[in-house]
Amino acid sequence: FTVANNSWTTIPFNSSTRTDGITWDATNSRYVVVKEGRYAITTGAEFANGATGRRGLRISVNGAAIGRTFVPGNSAVAPDVLLTKYVYLIAGDTVSVEAYQNSGGDLNVTGTTERETFCDISFEGL
Repeated sequence: FTVANNSWTTIPFNSSTRTDGITWDATNSRYVVVKEGRYAITTGAEFANGATGRRGLRISVNGAAIGRTFVPGNSAVAPDVLLTKYVYLIAGDTVSVEAYQNSGGDLNVTGTTERETFCDISFEGL
């Protein structure tokens, strides 16, 4: 999928590597919590090559950012961005992941396997 310059774009995952206590809402590209407790959320994305600007990921709960990270662009290799957050969630909370880039033009997230662009949400307990 394509991320517009200087904007956060929700990653349209079609599945997750692991989602204990979570369901996928494909209509809104987000996960919905069904089991209250502490969760580990790990996500990653691979961006197309490009030396200009930076690439980022952000995890949001109920539309509010709870964590984000950035890496510089790279023309030699496709830059990977990884982020992990631990958070207490209650039933009905929603989790989404957004990608960001500011290369000066549109840029693709190119990861095509669960190791390149993914979201892993793991129930850790109460």
